Amino acid sequence: MRLWIFIFINLFICQQGLCENIFPQFNNQNLKIEIPSNLPLIKKDPGKTINDKIVYYLKGQIFKGEKEGILQTVSEGFSGKSDKSTPWETLTEMLASYHAKNLDKMITLYGAAEQKTLRKMPISESKKLMEKHGQIKKIKINLGYQYKKGFLVSWIDPTRKIPGLSFFKKIKGKYLLSSVDVGENDKLFWNVGLYLTHAPKPLLRPKLKKGFKTISENQKKKLSLKLKNKGYWLTIFTSKVDSQVLFTVQDNDVASNKNFRDLNKKSGLVELEFNREMFSQKKDYQLYAIESNYPIWKVNKTMIDKALVLNIKAK
Repeated sequence: MRLWIFIFINLFICQQGLCENIFPQFNNQNLKIEIPSNLPLIKKDPGKTINDKIVYYLKGQIFKGEKEGILQTVSEGFSGKSDKSTPWETLTEMLASYHAKNLDKMITLYGAAEQKTLRKMPISESKKLMEKHGQIKKIKINLGYQYKKGFLVSWIDPTRKIPGLSFFKKIKGKYLLSSVDVGENDKLFWNVGLYLTHAPKPLLRPKLKKGFKTISENQKKKLSLKLKNKGYWLTIFTSKVDSQVLFTVQDNDVASNKNFRDLNKKSGLVELEFNREMFSQKKDYQLYAIESNYPIWKVNKTMIDKALVLNIKAK
């Protein structure tokens, strides 16, 4: 009841022209996006790779802070209408149409060709579409950039971790939603998407808390490493560049790998168990350990340079 009273009061105030539309400032500028070349599922882009990073120069805007790029809702004072003079204005209107479950309003935010297609949609499908969109409570913009003669925006609902993409074309001074054809081999689109998903931070060197120098047949020994950040990933690997890592495990995730899992329930401390069978020969081994905020599948030189070195003799 209180919620409906609040919405009614807000609508009354807006009808009196007292609402204040607040949009993120649109700043279309030069951006440099650096993506670790060993992100999971990354598409190799040799012409753009420099020192283990894939580098893209874009024209657009990025919102890094948790409170940056969050769109206003009707319940927060948005009037429901804008000039559509920036992608953020149109996106705010889109969110309002989702909350109102107003299909007709949503359709008017698209270009002419898309409007024609949407109006042909069967009623049953349109209801399902609006029900799905209605689940989006908030929108936080992550990145927007010029793409294929338009403007591509990656956003997320921070309340439910629902990601979304919206593509705009500027038509007669207004940013309207549009369809876009993305090819399967579009490395820029794919890799930037992974960058936004993982939000990679600099690699860190974990601290050895408890280790072992030798391991013999039928022996099991434990290795404990302290991470600088709770919930981060620990990766063990060799010095062979471009090879698969030996394994990667997330702090406190006991099921991340069937052979290696964190045996310590304390956050920030990863404990692993090794047995002699994991070492194929009787010789000296040099292993490396690195901490990251994303899982790592392949080895690169930067990892080796920043890693903790573990010298182990298999007897």
